[in-house]
Amino acid sequence: MNEEFNFELDNSMLTKPLSKKSFVKCQLIQSYTPDEVISKISVLKQASFDKVIKRIFETVF
Repeated sequence: MNEEFNFELDNSMLTKPLSKKSFVKCQLIQSYTPDEVISKISVLKQASFDKVIKRIFETVF
């Protein structure tokens, strides 16, 4: 994984802890279906979601 285009999530950012490392891909180069991207295990807290959005804008633009 290219660290420049990934945003690592830690359990403090989520409503439910995850059992393994998880990342948000900030640059989607190929097409994905919603089922491949969206998981219902946990939800990002608002402050963390804002950080992810900022990182996506920094990466893409």
